[in-house]
Amino acid sequence: MTRSVVWAGLCLIVFQSSALAQGDTPESVVAQLMAASRANDWGRVAGLTHPAALHQLRLLMDPILMGERPALDTARQMLFGLPSREAAAAASDSAIMVGLMHFGVSQQPNAADALRSSSYRLLGTVQEGSDTVHVVGRIAMNFRGSAVTQIEVTSLTRFGGTWRCLLRGDWTAMASRLRQALQTPR
Repeated sequence: MTRSVVWAGLCLIVFQSSALAQGDTPESVVAQLMAASRANDWGRVAGLTHPAALHQLRLLMDPILMGERPALDTARQMLFGLPSREAAAAASDSAIMVGLMHFGVSQQPNAADALRSSSYRLLGTVQEGSDTVHVVGRIAMNFRGSAVTQIEVTSLTRFGGTWRCLLRGDWTAMASRLRQALQTPR
């Protein structure tokens, strides 16, 4: 009997350790995402993003990435750090996101410092079905001498034994507007 109890206890410890090693909670993934953003570590941000979301971003940016107009070489270099259509074709979906994040932060003076000053407080989690979660939190930061706070909703979906972030709606809307503008004949 004692041996069975000890064996059951060891199995429980191994199972719990295995479960923790297999994946993170949505809240812990968002905490990692916020820490990576605070560190301006866009590679880590991309690593915490679901591969399907990264590919979605690439598809939304496709008119710039794969367009043949000569002016698009300048746009590719500026937005993604990619000098040519060939370089864009060879770049990973993660590299596309990283380049775009670098560009976005570079366009707002003091944005990198504001992100470094940020803090995050979890407010709650909303479960949507069995494989999608929305994590709600409050971000506070200093931007150009002013304290700024905002509510942030981060949507995640399962990816193997863990969770990965989805694209925010404003990213999708921005990319769609850009795509439409580039496809409008001039």
